[in-house]
Amino acid sequence: MFQLSWLSNMSTPYDTSQTLSRLFAHARLIESYMAGYMGINSGCPVEQYINCYPDEFLALVCPDALKLSAAFIANEAGHEAFVGIHISQEFVQLLDAHATLDTLLSSREGLNAFLILVEEISHFHNYVLSAESNGKLSRFDLELQAEVDKVIIGSLALIGTFGRPHLNELVHLLFNESIICCTLTDYALASKLAEKFWKKNLHQLGSNMLFDSRFRRLIQEASRKSGEEKIMILETIIQAA
Repeated sequence: MFQLSWLSNMSTPYDTSQTLSRLFAHARLIESYMAGYMGINSGCPVEQYINCYPDEFLALVCPDALKLSAAFIANEAGHEAFVGIHISQEFVQLLDAHATLDTLLSSREGLNAFLILVEEISHFHNYVLSAESNGKLSRFDLELQAEVDKVIIGSLALIGTFGRPHLNELVHLLFNESIICCTLTDYALASKLAEKFWKKNLHQLGSNMLFDSRFRRLIQEASRKSGEEKIMILETIIQAA
């Protein structure tokens, strides 16, 4: 667990604003969904913290990120922390290969990339919010919340692009066809808890569940909790009216 009273806004090693312009557009869209649906807004635009960090830098602050296409980094020292999102060159090239959001979300590879970006942005904003409020948060809390956020924001993006949430397909993709490769925390348990939450509520409420006011209130409440409180909320199964 960690508890911070101050968060540094350290500049990134390289200026990649031009090469990441398309990724930044996706990031702003993701942030708009987080703020609009869940009320999550840390006040720190994430694009200021995204960069393609060199291997030498990653080896010092977060060696595990060397083998990942994207990774949220929080390097703490006392009451200060360097935070950022590392994006690999291969990941940037993948996004650049799709000129529009609809072409990105139309392919399995592109949709996976979008959801990875959602996950890292979810980590970033929830970390910053906890640090600013002197709250306590574990890496497990971040992973569990991201498993919730990926489905919500992925579905909202699909609605905005194609007019349908494709919720059943998205839940199946994330929890039946994804391969767990994270070793930093008990990601498998976070995925299992989120899978139970999504599948049971989806069975009760159907594919339009995102528009159910009870469900949205539950999501907003869970996003503001940590530890056992978050788990207990996510174990709630909403009964169909």
